[in-house]
Amino acid sequence: MRFTGIFTRLVCASMLAAACGVAWGQAFNCAVVYDEFESLMNKRFLTHPDEFVRTLPGSISQQQFEDVSNAGFLLYPGRQGMGIGVLTTTQNIHAKFLFHWSQPMVDDTTHVILDEVVKYGRVADGYAAERIGPFRLRPGASIDIDTGEYVKSEGLGGLGGLDADSAGQRETGDLLHEAGPDGAVLKAVNGAQVQFPLDTLCQPGSS
Repeated sequence: MRFTGIFTRLVCASMLAAACGVAWGQAFNCAVVYDEFESLMNKRFLTHPDEFVRTLPGSISQQQFEDVSNAGFLLYPGRQGMGIGVLTTTQNIHAKFLFHWSQPMVDDTTHVILDEVVKYGRVADGYAAERIGPFRLRPGASIDIDTGEYVKSEGLGGLGGLDADSAGQRETGDLLHEAGPDGAVLKAVNGAQVQFPLDTLCQPGSS
């Protein structure tokens, strides 16, 4: 009898897992969604985005952003063409953000604009989100999302423009806009983790 009960529970668990697997791909009714950044990218997505869509982990180059900006994310009109990042900060805060690279500036550099950052103290518990930004990261600039402040660097007005001699100034930053010989990169630093979704959650068949 005991073996039968255990076997029954295992079968039921397997059936439930299979059912979840089938339902997972149809979990999002995008017919009632105006903006997936607002409505869909919460809770489980902010902790494991790679379970839902393909992601680019760790960093994204300006060239890769050009590809991602054509991913077809379902966003409000003023946000279309922006990239999306999902971040875990150095203080273990979960966040999502919209970003884009600027047009070339007068000094021929481009900046990363964090258009909007939404961070959660304890995302799994449904705690209210805090919205911060926008932020402008010129090449070499770093930002601490936990505090919402640029990482200060002596003599550069607190905007975090850094060189090799001031690398230690970055220790509290979460995201760094790094410009090198292979092009500009936005990347997580100091143990922070970031993933950049490559696909929309609103795939054909999701509505």
